[in-house]
Amino acid sequence: MNADRWGGPAARAGRRRLRVMYVQPAEGFGGAERQGVLHIRRLAEHGVDVVPVVGPGETICRALEREGVTDYYFDKDLLHEADGPLSFFGELRDKAAAFRDWLRMQDRLVRLGRVREVDLVFASRAFGWVVASPAAHRLGVPLVWRGGSRPTSLGERLGLRALSRLWPPDALIANCEAVRTPLLPLVRPRVSYILPNGVDVDRFDPARVDGRFRRLPGLAPGAPIIGFSGRPAPEKGLELLAAVAGRLAHDVPDARLLLAGEFGYRSRYEDLFRRLGLARRATFLGHVEDVESFYASCDVIVLPSREHSIEGSPNAVLEAMAMERPIVATRVGGLPEVVTDGREGYLVPWDDAPGIAAALVRLLQAPELRRRMGAAGRAAVLARYSDRTVVQRLVGVLHAVSVRSLDARRRTPALPARPVHQAEAAHPAG
Repeated sequence: MNADRWGGPAARAGRRRLRVMYVQPAEGFGGAERQGVLHIRRLAEHGVDVVPVVGPGETICRALEREGVTDYYFDKDLLHEADGPLSFFGELRDKAAAFRDWLRMQDRLVRLGRVREVDLVFASRAFGWVVASPAAHRLGVPLVWRGGSRPTSLGERLGLRALSRLWPPDALIANCEAVRTPLLPLVRPRVSYILPNGVDVDRFDPARVDGRFRRLPGLAPGAPIIGFSGRPAPEKGLELLAAVAGRLAHDVPDARLLLAGEFGYRSRYEDLFRRLGLARRATFLGHVEDVESFYASCDVIVLPSREHSIEGSPNAVLEAMAMERPIVATRVGGLPEVVTDGREGYLVPWDDAPGIAAALVRLLQAPELRRRMGAAGRAAVLARYSDRTVVQRLVGVLHAVSVRSLDARRRTPALPARPVHQAEAAHPAG
């Protein structure tokens, strides 16, 4: 695995299946990266050849190979987010290095696209958009952006507006309406789609998974366990979660909090819990590869994201629902599109620590309520978020964008650059 690895056969003679360059930046490994691995693996089963481009972290490479995907391009220069707080001069150095890496990436991606004869470039996350967009336009192939988070700052909005004017995408795919709505006026793609996150319902099946984290040293048998799955970053609301944990210490004194996920801010939050006297009640596990076992070990999953966070439709919530775990989450972003308050769990105002604590206590003290909400959650995932169903819809979108792009090139004048709204987004053509 290295920056010159093309993998697999060279271009085949004659015409063949749709071939997509899938650009998935991954400094660590969380919900967005897991979604990318799922797409890459499943697209091949639905008649699409995939040329994955991943990096700069290597965890995603191991995840792809566990799924049988060995034909991928790894690049250590792929743009990524700083994994912790930076000083002013650190920010400048980081941006200068990012620009240098961006320049290096362009010729590599164009060369890769030509060697592998790609028909379309699919870019995930904003960093993927920045890297892949100029390469797609140089290759003369359609460009699809996939977004799973909301823009939260003026700088992000200005940057997206400028990027989409320089190298406009042919289509925007958002995983929920809460993500698409703020992106559309900035990006103005020719067409937009709502395509929810998919869940591997075979992997995330409570009947097949052992909850090994219940056997952690120091964890009392039968102790109530509240789980948090996500990177420990400011937008995830861990300060609020610490306040909730303090309340639970009085209401459910034997409850434990397990936190799965890795990011540069982790030590800051470990210090916060320690200062509040909660270190023995909260265990930070770091990156967990068998995250399905983590969910199986928990009684309830909590997500206390901030109101103005990047939160869209979190993979962690869908995966926990597939594992029949009830959800307690803040009513932000796309969460109300996934969780119906009182059915699969509870939605609480983003700054309401007493409300979150009360919902957790209610669930921890009512096994039958947990069972009923957990069953409703899995039923919802099977009905709307199954990986095969979602990827089948994605294949239809990719073919539709490819055909539309070819038609547009044959027409004069070109198609108007305007969004296509909910009717088409909800029912993408194949």
